[in-house]
Amino acid sequence: MELPKMNISQPRIARRVVLGLGLLALAAADGLAATMEIVRLSPTMIIVQEGRGRTFALNSARGIVVIDTRASAADMRTAKVLIEAEFKRQDYAFVINTHDHWEHVAGNGVFEPRFIVGHAGIHEGQEQDKPRQHDVQSRLTQEIAKEQQILAGLEKVSPAYQTSAEKIADGLEALETLRTGIVEPAITFNDRLTLDLGDRTVRLIYFGKGHSHSDILVHIPEEKVLLTGGACSLAKLPPPFQAWAGTMEVARWIEVLSEFVDSGIELTHIIPGHAPPLSPADLKFIRDYDRELWLGLNEALRDGLTLDAVKSRFALPTRFADWDRLANPTDEVVRQHTGNLERLWALLVGAPATKS
Repeated sequence: MELPKMNISQPRIARRVVLGLGLLALAAADGLAATMEIVRLSPTMIIVQEGRGRTFALNSARGIVVIDTRASAADMRTAKVLIEAEFKRQDYAFVINTHDHWEHVAGNGVFEPRFIVGHAGIHEGQEQDKPRQHDVQSRLTQEIAKEQQILAGLEKVSPAYQTSAEKIADGLEALETLRTGIVEPAITFNDRLTLDLGDRTVRLIYFGKGHSHSDILVHIPEEKVLLTGGACSLAKLPPPFQAWAGTMEVARWIEVLSEFVDSGIELTHIIPGHAPPLSPADLKFIRDYDRELWLGLNEALRDGLTLDAVKSRFALPTRFADWDRLANPTDEVVRQHTGNLERLWALLVGAPATKS
């Protein structure tokens, strides 16, 4: 079936309940329907949350700062309406992408490109992601076709018809963005960038390749907030060594995490892009685990060990008997840890690594 194209700049009425056909295909969200809600972190900072999707917004003297633009332009427009209603203003200072994965950048086109900020690796990440995006286009086209069949059997005056029509419109818009590509950041950096907002400072710190080509941490000192995007979470235990970017800059991960763990920087909120919030103790655990494996496996390589010998030396719980979180591991934790050892060892010996 030939599907009509939708102009992604065409305005559509935002709504609080987002039905998200495109969100389902692009971000693997749980279910077609979810309700966006505001979570207030402080008088000047909020999260617009829907299922596992999060967009952060900061109300500053220079304007609103948005961090991550969701899995579709339609979803971002809905979030934008909620943000503007909450802050009672419509002027924007910056839009920040924490990394290049689709569900964090697809809504960039809702904003003026000159405001968009991200790591220089976003372009490389989008280029590498094109095969997956082609697969998503195929699945999304099928979803739209199914929904069009449902729509054909509904009364035009019924609420179900409106719901179905909105799903199709959102899906077509997401499909158009996939076809044309995202609006990439106009402001890019390689290592660090500090944004002066008058009453607030936003520090952007490159985390290193692994989860993506362009992962950054977003630190807002005045809010005592650290946003970790997809780079750092405890969605799984132990924290996964991910090689979605084709490599892992583990030494950089440790360096950046140590800046927050060892410096005494006060953090009230540490929030990943999807996973549950972290505590300072969680951040230290992630840094310590990463460092233990990085230093230990480098030593094992110098000692001439084989991978089997490495797995024996770093077995759970033997190596981590005094680590509370790893002392009594489940089978799943053991599998995750073993996968980390295999991926890191492959990196060190120059062999191809699985992504996660």
